[in-house]
Amino acid sequence: MAMATGSSPQPRPWAAALSALALAVSLAIYQRSVLANPLSVAQGHWQAIATENTTDTLASYDSDAVLEWRQGSNPGRYSGGAISLAWQSFFADYQISGYQVVSQEAHERTVKATLLFTLQDIQGQSSVLPVTCTLQLDNNGRIQRETWSLIDRTQLPATGA
Repeated sequence: MAMATGSSPQPRPWAAALSALALAVSLAIYQRSVLANPLSVAQGHWQAIATENTTDTLASYDSDAVLEWRQGSNPGRYSGGAISLAWQSFFADYQISGYQVVSQEAHERTVKATLLFTLQDIQGQSSVLPVTCTLQLDNNGRIQRETWSLIDRTQLPATGA
């Protein structure tokens, strides 16, 4: 049986570069589909706060997280177990009947938002607590740092309440 003699295919220098580029794009797409969406994490966290659910509120935090309240009834910086105590105190001070996201933006793993929490007192009177919230997430979509600030209603965007 005769063997065919012929030339083997010549390597193409651009083929390796094209393969590497395709792999990099595939990995980037995969990473974005697997990692938590920062806006989804933030919205789930705000929903847990609005329902005054301490367990769900705390579930979003990384073990080394820091919570900072710049004003309000419990200003300060909290970490570890103090975060739970801060939220329990907040829920004791405010009865939340709803919330609205006035504006939100995400850049990589940071979410910044303006929110309006509707509060109700013992007599059933409603008021609005306008706040800004900044969340910084780790690579796993868990909150590393959270900062809350009260704002004046005149600082709300024109589309706000």
